[in-house]
Amino acid sequence: MVEVKEVQVLKSMEITDRDVATLRWLAQWWGATAVQVDRWWRLDGQVGLHGPSGAPRLEVARRRLAAMQRVGIVVGHWMPTSPARIHAVTGDGLRAAGLGTWTVPRWRWSQFRHEYAVIEIALDLLAAGWEVVPERRMRQDDALGAGSWSLVLATDGRAASHYPDLWVRPDDSAPWRAVEVELARKSLPRLVGILSGYRERGAGVTYYTAERAVADAVRRAAERARLHDLDVRRAVAAGGRQPASSRAPRG
Repeated sequence: MVEVKEVQVLKSMEITDRDVATLRWLAQWWGATAVQVDRWWRLDGQVGLHGPSGAPRLEVARRRLAAMQRVGIVVGHWMPTSPARIHAVTGDGLRAAGLGTWTVPRWRWSQFRHEYAVIEIALDLLAAGWEVVPERRMRQDDALGAGSWSLVLATDGRAASHYPDLWVRPDDSAPWRAVEVELARKSLPRLVGILSGYRERGAGVTYYTAERAVADAVRRAAERARLHDLDVRRAVAAGGRQPASSRAPRG
């Protein structure tokens, strides 16, 4: 259990172990909502982060994120046409979390639906006890020589890298499985190249998509790539929850 205590003081704000853990989790994403941060706080593995009053309420998460924003370790991005707000870690936040060698995430609202869906899937898997590695963490690990997460694809005679949205596994004795959230349709040759990369790596892949046409294209690409370990599921929509039956990919 992690004791909630002061670990450093930054611009008159006491940074607790819970804050550091939150910054380290948030750093793995391009940005997350307060609801998603609150969901992460409520996971069984985070029981020690809640302090003596028990599991936090959503308003507690919002207040703490607002405090982090005031001292510059978190930045809030507001969608101009809706109340949606995304929280992302800053350079100061990365340094406070001991991740000063990581790059600062650059948020774009065009990625909101995709990032929201990926985090919802990741939180469902974490709640089910799965190990989850997000794309942003993969890229940081690979850049620092601490991992080898990317696929190497042959594209027009050149080698190109591709990262899944998540690598996941139910426990450390199981092989890693890729998770791809496909909300927009890629060209068939591009999909075939990616799925061939998973076949060559010996990895299965679960695709989440909201469109039947995209699901059909993925299945066609898998046939051409001769990838047999393919699972296609329905993606969660922003602001909603996916059905319980679709939350965990095949192990």
